[in-house]
Amino acid sequence: MDLKILQNRLRTIRTAYQLPINEAPWICKVSKSTISNWETGLRLPTIDGLYDITVAYGISVDWLCDLSPTPYTETTVARAEEAFPVTTETLLDAIAGAPVNGLPDIGRYNDIAHRYPDDDFRTRLPLKLRADITVLTHVIDEITVRTEPPASRAVMKRFALTESQARRMAIYRTALYNALVKQETFFDL
Repeated sequence: MDLKILQNRLRTIRTAYQLPINEAPWICKVSKSTISNWETGLRLPTIDGLYDITVAYGISVDWLCDLSPTPYTETTVARAEEAFPVTTETLLDAIAGAPVNGLPDIGRYNDIAHRYPDDDFRTRLPLKLRADITVLTHVIDEITVRTEPPASRAVMKRFALTESQARRMAIYRTALYNALVKQETFFDL
């Protein structure tokens, strides 16, 4: 195993989803400093850490470690889908803040959002597309939950979306729409 490849792939998967290092722990369940240490080669990921990363992104450990050319397998994507279930409600909530004029066929999106949780429908889609839908829905949900203003106005300002988060949310929502309606993947590894 080439450690440089592992470092590069860890960074590649995070940056492909445009996740800043300070927000990656929201979906990976490991600290910012741990992710940074792994990506820079200061530390090797633990078995548990590798597992958390692979579940968060629906990728395989074999691909991360350069033992397989294929990042996605049925097992890894299914594991991500089990950890972060994508329901009709989460798909509709994820797109809720998107400008309607930017998403021309919102009726088709709603129709697919209602069919997506059905295993027969979902499992016919390409693995990469399923991984994207799972990750994008999870990232949108995490950003929304962490920036949703609480009842108290005194602390409301610190919960507002940053400009960067607002830009990325628009990108994520468009990518989620494109994944469901046009079956376009967000990026290629």
